[in-house]
Amino acid sequence: MGVIAHSFGAYIAVEYANRYPDVVERMVLECPTFDTVESFRSVVQKAEPLYRQSGQNQTAERCKDAYSLSVSELGEVFNEISDKRDLVYLRTLNPDFF
Repeated sequence: MGVIAHSFGAYIAVEYANRYPDVVERMVLECPTFDTVESFRSVVQKAEPLYRQSGQNQTAERCKDAYSLSVSELGEVFNEISDKRDLVYLRTLNPDFF
């Protein structure tokens, strides 16, 4: 079979291919995430301006410090910013795209 995987799905696809090498013939990985901590840090840090614009300065400060947070703290902030995560992922696209 052929496998197409995106983001964290790429990690799962590689794991699957390692376990079942006779099954996977081809694999396409689009924007793979192999380091979830680094990915979380990047997303959290990029959310800072969105929180500044909406006047949520305390959350913005936590986002700004993404690279100095412990993994536990990072997870908390990542969950806290769920309302703006899609904007971080899609912010460079034209808002009318979808």
